[in-house]
Amino acid sequence: MDSKHPELVRFVKEHAVMHGEFKLASGQTSHYYIDGKQIVARPEGLRLVARAIREELADFHVDAIGGLEIGAIYIATAVAFDSLNWPKPIPLFTVRKATKEHGARKKVEGVIPVGGSVAVVDDVVTTGGSVIQAIEAIREKGCKVAVAVTIVDRYSGAAEALADLGVPYRPLLTIADLELYNEQTHRGSLQRAGS
Repeated sequence: MDSKHPELVRFVKEHAVMHGEFKLASGQTSHYYIDGKQIVARPEGLRLVARAIREELADFHVDAIGGLEIGAIYIATAVAFDSLNWPKPIPLFTVRKATKEHGARKKVEGVIPVGGSVAVVDDVVTTGGSVIQAIEAIREKGCKVAVAVTIVDRYSGAAEALADLGVPYRPLLTIADLELYNEQTHRGSLQRAGS
């Protein structure tokens, strides 16, 4: 399969794909794991991700970028820094998994314009739960989610869930790009935990 981001494909295959038996954040188990932190913890990975996201955001008006801690922090920081070279720099925000119990008691930290339009990012998605949690928090603040962008989509329901929320979705890569997807065997590679 020809990917829109071939350098990123090479990088992810080299640094982030592992084989074995893994439990995913969604509760599913898989015969492979894509460690998103291994992509964004490396300068070259951050550069490739930021450049690819810039291409994906070209069709959207975005006032800020961010997502659920911790994976989105790396991504949003890279894009915000890279955006200093764009016509309009984009600030970042982070959505906490739980509202802070001290200080200003915020669920969303950072710069997010009131009523603004944002991009929500994440590293690797299965069902999209983390992205959806961030979208809900952003909407509670009265902002619009212009687009959701992820580094890798595992083809396990995230696209459908985001479509149900009316949020455009742009994965940079899919498991097909990483040659991990085989229609005949994929159904068996993701199973509900305990089934």
